Amino acid sequence: MKSERVIGIDVSKITAMLMICALHYVGHGGIINNDDSIISTGGYLVKSFSIVGVNLYMLATGYLMYTRAFKVNRVVKIWSETLFYSVLLGIFMSIISSQ
Repeated sequence: MKSERVIGIDVSKITAMLMICALHYVGHGGIINNDDSIISTGGYLVKSFSIVGVNLYMLATGYLMYTRAFKVNRVVKIWSETLFYSVLLGIFMSIISSQ
């Protein structure tokens, strides 16, 4: 069986990723806590529209993974990549913050 790409699902996943990046930028970048009310209001507006990004990404991924068989090695690969990058980023951030 040949798998065909669904462009609409791919576009929704890309949009969801951008929404998640915007949500992290607004939340951790201090835009909401800004003294300027226009910037703060804009930050709340971006947060309001971007909060659904995680749910949209999970729905699109679940739709694409529904027909696939469960494989343990796929889970192990994701966990190992997550652990590797979180340790690497933690070490990098501790080096930067100590300077």
